[in-house]
Amino acid sequence: MGSLIDLHCHILPGIDDGAQDILCTKKMLEMSVKKGISNFVFTPHFYPERIDVYDFIQKRNLAVDQMKDIAKDLGIQFRIGAEVQFTPILDSLPLKELAFSGTNYLLLELLTLYEPPDVEGLIRRICNAGYIPILAHIERFPYIEQNPQLLYQWVKAGALVQVNAGWILNDSKARKRLNQYYHWNLVHVMASDTHSVIKRPQNLADAYQILPVEMAADFQANAKAIFEGKSINWKLPVKPRRFLGRWK
Repeated sequence: MGSLIDLHCHILPGIDDGAQDILCTKKMLEMSVKKGISNFVFTPHFYPERIDVYDFIQKRNLAVDQMKDIAKDLGIQFRIGAEVQFTPILDSLPLKELAFSGTNYLLLELLTLYEPPDVEGLIRRICNAGYIPILAHIERFPYIEQNPQLLYQWVKAGALVQVNAGWILNDSKARKRLNQYYHWNLVHVMASDTHSVIKRPQNLADAYQILPVEMAADFQANAKAIFEGKSINWKLPVKPRRFLGRWK
């Protein structure tokens, strides 16, 4: 399979609900490297309603400084980003500071309990500002499960879509839905979203092992392009249709 790239993980120490200290960070990175992950984008949670963006950046920089030597010793490469919670004023924030460092990709987390207002409009504004939003772990949101045409609208507007590796492990229904999303060209990358070595461990390689060969190759190629700040091999999305109570 070769070296893998994890575009969404919570490994930086003491900044969110991921690694609580530098020892946890070290264990998480060692586990990841053993499983074939060589490149990372560290994406701590950023909640615009809770913390000023520059205070967040300062905390993130301190966390990065703590783990640099470990990363060097393990021979990994990394970029810095954030998992940015949806806010309708996101495009007014300094997106360059929140995007994956050295690229124009931005990881965006939607709201869990209800569909946020004007997601499509926000996506278009972010794209017009020169950035490409990646919608994080879209399998978590019931409104997308109930109406995948939303995802079609958002991808058509310029967003990319990420799913978590843990979603499809030991869940045949999830794998079936992922196949649908892939058939509709509505999913582009997979990541671990790892938070610890126990409760939410590094499982990206495990999930890749059960993906269809073509899908795995596409996900890996897209992850590589995103990590390098290049364009992915974007495919025209197909609008899901409802037939006899099922999405086709």
